Amino acid sequence: MVALGILEHPEKSLKDTVRNITEIGRFTVNLVTEELAPLMNQTATDLPYAQSEADMAAVALCPAATNGVPGIASSPVRLECQLMQIISTRTQQKIVLGEILSLYVQDELMIDPSTATIELSAHAPIARMGGAGLYCRTIDRFNITRADSQTQPLD
Repeated sequence: MVALGILEHPEKSLKDTVRNITEIGRFTVNLVTEELAPLMNQTATDLPYAQSEADMAAVALCPAATNGVPGIASSPVRLECQLMQIISTRTQQKIVLGEILSLYVQDELMIDPSTATIELSAHAPIARMGGAGLYCRTIDRFNITRADSQTQPLD
């Protein structure tokens, strides 16, 4: 399952992202790296409905494997999804829940295709944090051994 948080502009109509997902019932999530950040930021431009941000930014798209919604060709990881539910948490704020139908991972990132295990040290996606231009990196990572109630007392 994948969840997208989409905050609408209070003075504008429904964002194209939510409108398209609602109308089509499918969507593709493209994970991008810092190298692709300027392109991602350019596609966040507010355009009139039905005007393509991908065309405006000259983004190379690739065909979908399962859901019919093209992905960004240069994205190292793509999740093709089917809409499960859209939750309105308050006026102009939506949470989109989707079932992942297929996963694309660049060959150099894949350790084991049978388990979809990815070499995380080679993949450093970024994320939009909201607002105009606020992003974060995901390179500061750490591991914690998960407690096991069979072998460790839980405090």
